[in-house]
Amino acid sequence: MKLNKENFIFTTKIDLPDGGFIVLREPTDGELKGFSGEAREDADKLRKIFPACIIEHNYDDAKTQEVAEALSASGSLFADILTKWMQDIPFQNRIAGKSDK
Repeated sequence: MKLNKENFIFTTKIDLPDGGFIVLREPTDGELKGFSGEAREDADKLRKIFPACIIEHNYDDAKTQEVAEALSASGSLFADILTKWMQDIPFQNRIAGKSDK
C-alpha cells in the first residue's frame, strides 16, 4: 500500500446557486497558524487562503483564482460559503483558537 497524503485531507463540496460547485480542502496546519478566534480577523485570514483551498470546481471557462474572485465579490454568498466550509471542517475548534488541551 502506498501512502497518499490526500487520503488524510478533509474536503467539502459546496453547491452554488447557479448550478456550479466548488470543492474546498481543509486548511493546512501552516495556514491555520495565526488564527485568533476573533471572527473578523479570522474571516480576513480565510479570505486570503480561500483561493488556495479550492481544489475543484465545474466552471470550465475559469481558472481557480477567477472562481475565487467571483465568489468573494458577493458579500452574502461568500459569507455563506465561508460559514459552510468552517462548519464542515472537523478542526473547527482549532480554527476558532480553542484547544482540548
